[in-house]
Amino acid sequence: MQIRILSIAYCLVVCLSASSEVTAQPSWQWQASQSGLLWCVFHNFNQVLTPELTVEIASSKQPHSTEPFKVRVLRNGQEACAFNAHPSTVLLRKDMTLYVSDFHYMRSGCLVIVFDLEHSKVKWKTALKGIGPVAHSKYQNHVNFKLENDLLVVFGKESQGRYIESLNVETGQAVSNYKLPKE
Repeated sequence: MQIRILSIAYCLVVCLSASSEVTAQPSWQWQASQSGLLWCVFHNFNQVLTPELTVEIASSKQPHSTEPFKVRVLRNGQEACAFNAHPSTVLLRKDMTLYVSDFHYMRSGCLVIVFDLEHSKVKWKTALKGIGPVAHSKYQNHVNFKLENDLLVVFGKESQGRYIESLNVETGQAVSNYKLPKE
């Protein structure tokens, strides 16, 4: 009887400690200076460390567009990827993988697009859960990216709230989504 009680107690301790590891909420981290296109390009494409990669930013030539820029990443002079952007577009590069935010800065939500720069193709796309759909007449939306081990952690700061969402870097599968109150 005593062995059985100890076995049950041991199982409870193991299960509870394992579940607390899975549900541990990451801490909110926000760097306003890092939530912009020019900062991201400057810090992710260092010509000394990666001379084979260059970035071109040009006008998208669409009048009154919410995405006024066309960004091209070139590898040894050949286009590795291209996407439309606005001043708040965020990107993050690790080796030959580029993570790009695709969102409207005056609407809820964000799509993450991941480019394989070595093979010039899209690796995956994932629509974030974020804070979910909201009704609004005025809105602001910004995101930041951070890589932690095998996760892309997205910090979203919207008018109606904040969120921390983690995606598997290989598949784009959502691992966690934590909603936080607005600041």
